[in-house]
Parts: sequence; C-alpha cells; structure tokens
Amino acid sequence: MYKAASILAVAALAACTSTPPPPDSVVAQNRLNTLLAGKIAGPPAECIPTTEAGSPSFIAPGAIAFTSNPGKIYVSDVRGSGCEGLANPRYSLVSTSHGSSLCRGDIVQVRDLQTGVMVGACSLGALTPYTRPGA
Repeated sequence: MYKAASILAVAALAACTSTPPPPDSVVAQNRLNTLLAGKIAGPPAECIPTTEAGSPSFIAPGAIAFTSNPGKIYVSDVRGSGCEGLANPRYSLVSTSHGSSLCRGDIVQVRDLQTGVMVGACSLGALTPYTRPGA
C-alpha cells in the first residue's frame, strides 16, 4: 500500500513539473493560413516601427505573426527553434531590440508570465507585411 502511494505521489509530481508540449505543427500552420487568408504579401522589410509591430498574435513552425491592425499583419521567419513555446498562453514574447524599431536579427525571448523565467529565444528574420487588397 505504501509503495503504491509513493509511486502515485512521484507520478503526480512529475506531471506538475513537466512543460506543456508544443502545439501540433499542422494545427499551427492551419491557424496561420486562416490569419493570412485574403491578404497579399508585400516586399519584406528589414525593420518596422515597434508601434506597427503590435503584439505577437501567433506562432507557426518557424514564424511569428505580429498584428499591426486587422488589415495588416507582419510575419517574420525565425531562426532557431526556441520560440515554439509562444503558442502557450502562459508565455510572452520579449524583444531585446534597441531603439524604436523591431528588426531582422533582433533576438526575442519567450518568458513565462508567472515566473518571469526565459523558456526560449530566437532571432527574427525579415518582416513580411500581409495586407488586404485595396487597404
């Protein structure tokens, strides 16, 4: 009886300390496709003003989308695999850019909102704007 209770306690503790699995890449890609539906890609930019970056609204495998306004979304291909956790609502993206722009090559970190601990980081690629036709 004591042995069974010990095993259950250890299993429960292990379940509490494990990090959530990353989202399924197929589901993430479908969400990105829905976000970009009806929008046309413009020429990639090296930098955008942080006022246009808005908040990171989504991550797909290898990409972060920033919603500037409902009609304009910037998508950055990221280098490195440390930003997948951004899909978790407990995590937030923190930019270490200098100045008032978000640029290609800037390092962004994923931090746990509850603990403040960094759980990943990656480098931004070019920022491609997607807009509705005629906007």
